[in-house]
Amino acid sequence: MIWGEKLTAIKILLLDSEPLIREGILAVLSREEDLDVQCATGSIEEALQRSINPDVIVIDPLAFGDRTTGARSVAELCGNFPKTKVVVLTHMDAPEDVALLFSKGAHGYVLKSALSAELIDAVRRVAGGSEYLQPSLGTALLKATQNLYGLQPVPSGDLTPKEEEVLRVLAMGHTNAEAAAILSYAVRTIEGYRARIMRKLGVDNRAELVRAASEMNLLSFPS
Repeated sequence: MIWGEKLTAIKILLLDSEPLIREGILAVLSREEDLDVQCATGSIEEALQRSINPDVIVIDPLAFGDRTTGARSVAELCGNFPKTKVVVLTHMDAPEDVALLFSKGAHGYVLKSALSAELIDAVRRVAGGSEYLQPSLGTALLKATQNLYGLQPVPSGDLTPKEEEVLRVLAMGHTNAEAAAILSYAVRTIEGYRARIMRKLGVDNRAELVRAASEMNLLSFPS
């Protein structure tokens, strides 16, 4: 950021039905100068009545019923705020739930057991146009997607061994910079690999990258 330039805050709508939990999340987000929680509520109806235009919605779908009802709530929010990114913050860690909520329009997924820094990172990344998956969930995401939603397998794309190596690390939830550090490459090299991998596989987001890595058995490590 240029010295003297005014920081543009990321506007946030926080939805969680448990007051104590909601207050804790609000406190975490409000500590950051670039994050502005415009509304913190346990009611979707109240949020829709407010004159707000959030950049990011942080929501626990379980706050609004079971997994099915919660998924519908995420879809409803995406419909009412089409330009807003959604970060799911929940206890649900089953790959089926992760896959379901991404299919309903979520852009980020963080567990409530995560560190506060992971939630903050997720909000910033999705606001910047990226998807975010908590790294500890990376190896499980979408392993069951094909059976659940009848998706066709992602083509292998004839990846080279180096491309498979990069895909494995990215699919585990690491950023381009983190992958560069792990693999001892330049960040631009990783960016080039990522673009080439996505082009070969015919995918356009992180969720599909993870599914491709899973179907290619790149997330299965020897015990």
